[in-house]
Amino acid sequence: YTVIDKWYTPILDGGGTCCDNCGQLIANIAKVRSKNGVYHIGFDCMETFLLNNYIGTPKIISRLNS
Repeated sequence: YTVIDKWYTPILDGGGTCCDNCGQLIANIAKVRSKNGVYHIGFDCMETFLLNNYIGTPKIISRLNS
């Protein structure tokens, strides 16, 4: 996943949207691109995706296997 943009939209002012990953209402929105498309997700899901990208790199996988 690659982060394209991120922004804050106040929910109390009628903003916000639902996370494309978990379905929860979010105010801190990240627009991310994967090989399957573009998604709007919350910052919590974004951190999980970016951590998974890091853990999935060949260098980290070889460290975990040793």
